[in-house]
Amino acid sequence: MPSFKLLLVFILFVSCTDSEDRLSYGITKHKAEKQLTKSAVELKEDPKACISSNTAEEVRLIEIKRKDREYSIVNNGDLNIQRLEIRHRSPGTTLGFKWESSNFPSKFAQLVLDSDTSCFFLEDLDIKQKGNIKLFLERSSHISDVTASFTKTETLKNCDYQKVFGKIQKAFAESKDEFTDEARFLTFVKALIPSLKRGGCKRKFDSNPVPMWWLCGHFDDTGCSENDPVMWFRYLTDQRTRFSVADKLMKSRAFVDSLDEKTSAELQ
Repeated sequence: MPSFKLLLVFILFVSCTDSEDRLSYGITKHKAEKQLTKSAVELKEDPKACISSNTAEEVRLIEIKRKDREYSIVNNGDLNIQRLEIRHRSPGTTLGFKWESSNFPSKFAQLVLDSDTSCFFLEDLDIKQKGNIKLFLERSSHISDVTASFTKTETLKNCDYQKVFGKIQKAFAESKDEFTDEARFLTFVKALIPSLKRGGCKRKFDSNPVPMWWLCGHFDDTGCSENDPVMWFRYLTDQRTRFSVADKLMKSRAFVDSLDEKTSAELQ
């Protein structure tokens, strides 16, 4: 009889709670998913992922719904959501994150909110397919606004980075082997100049063209790492007293305008 009474109490408990989907032992699907996010990888914010504005197409294809302590970001388009911008009132906290698709296993993460506007690249979670997103909030007033965006994939027209980087790496290695050889150094400088130009070069998160050398390390086939341009430019600095062309290039507007804040500081 005691076991029968326990069973009856359990049935009454389940039937009297809300109609949300439930898993074993009466736990809701929402609570189970939220719990999974707490043990998942932390995704750090990146200011470069912030979305300055959504195009009309993106606004139409991404539908954001809010229900109590959960946001649902529904992707009605054919492209994958790649960036997420969250404006909120509680810096220093985390949100639960779930990416789900009908064709692939779900992915869970914690979004670390360090500032009032937190931006994230979802590609860091190796999400490459179309899917929907859920955000789990600790408090109902935690978030003031959510923006999602996908980046167009055809971003590298008129940007032959493989050819340019290949020439730079070859000329750089040959010039360093014979660093007093002016002809080899001039070959290196000539190979480097095209990488300072913007053309049609963009990384996956760029809205506008960037200097070609900024692509180093951002695609698998660039043939250069993010640290390689600093090595190239430091070599120019070392040769400024030996070859006047090095000094002229580093003082040129093309070179100065291509530097980002981080690289400029590293060259000081």
